[in-house]
Amino acid sequence: MFHTYNVKGDTGSPTEIVPAVQQRDVLSLLLSTLEPAALELPESLLVQLTPHPNSNLEDMSSDYAFDHLRAARILSAMVLGDLLTPDRAARLVAFADRQTNALTLPEVIDGVIKATWGPHGAESPMQASLRRVTERASLDALMILGGHADTTPEARAVVLQAIGRLGQSLTSRKDDNPVTEAHLRQAERDIARY
Repeated sequence: MFHTYNVKGDTGSPTEIVPAVQQRDVLSLLLSTLEPAALELPESLLVQLTPHPNSNLEDMSSDYAFDHLRAARILSAMVLGDLLTPDRAARLVAFADRQTNALTLPEVIDGVIKATWGPHGAESPMQASLRRVTERASLDALMILGGHADTTPEARAVVLQAIGRLGQSLTSRKDDNPVTEAHLRQAERDIARY
């Protein structure tokens, strides 16, 4: 929502819901940052990332080697953590009543799941690892939103339904890569336990 601080005599509205087209454009840009190709760092750069003798703040790890997966995890959590907040979810539900063709909470959540867990083409080993990172970050963000004390009942219902559908879809997903297969089974167990 746009906010304008009006004073006596102003004729404009102090609030205006951001146009749905603009909201969808911003959502698309945010979700594009979660694509493995956007997160991938070339080897020529990775070999140049030397640690500071006393700390490694670039990827927030305690190791002396730069961890590109941890860096991707941090970025993914930043994007998804700010996108999937209780107050934003509540506004998406409420504004759907007030704006024609509004961006809805189910649309946002479906977009997040499609961008992270959805079908994708052939990927390099690094891209497959980055895909696992974004999948896990999205599942964690959804679980946090679904379990947050400030999440409204309507938003919680949408989130729990989406997590349930994701869990059902994982039962039929298999992967030849043992790390990816373990990741899928762990996500399935986590959803069942959640």
